[in-house]
Amino acid sequence: MSKIISIHLAAKAGQAMQEMAAATLVAGKGLVGDRYFGRKPAMNVTLVQEEFLIEAAEDIGVSYRPGMSRRNITVRGVALNELIGQRFSIGEAELEGASLCEPCQNMERSIGAGAMAALAGRCGIRARVIRGGVVKKDDEIINNS
Repeated sequence: MSKIISIHLAAKAGQAMQEMAAATLVAGKGLVGDRYFGRKPAMNVTLVQEEFLIEAAEDIGVSYRPGMSRRNITVRGVALNELIGQRFSIGEAELEGASLCEPCQNMERSIGAGAMAALAGRCGIRARVIRGGVVKKDDEIINNS
């Protein structure tokens, strides 16, 4: 089963990510309380696959930690890259996969040296919030397309 493993946000750029048991998504704006809320319509929320984070951490010799990628929602059991251009539901919210979220220099700091290369093409996606609502840890991801 595909599900949310963790939810993280940071109120300000560079601030440590805070783990949340639940969060509210607002259509066209993103994750309430997050540093990007209302700022970037094409990337209201970011999602990443836990499986890829675990593999990347092992590849570069660091311990996996929830939130290490600085993505908002970590999931398990769903091929996120296949959701680009697709609508999907998580909890009360409906999202649409907008684009790949390629690794950046922040990954080298938050995960470790070599993270950019280890996560190329598998560092998650950006999604638009189509219908807002509450999402919680363990909520299932359902492809609506």
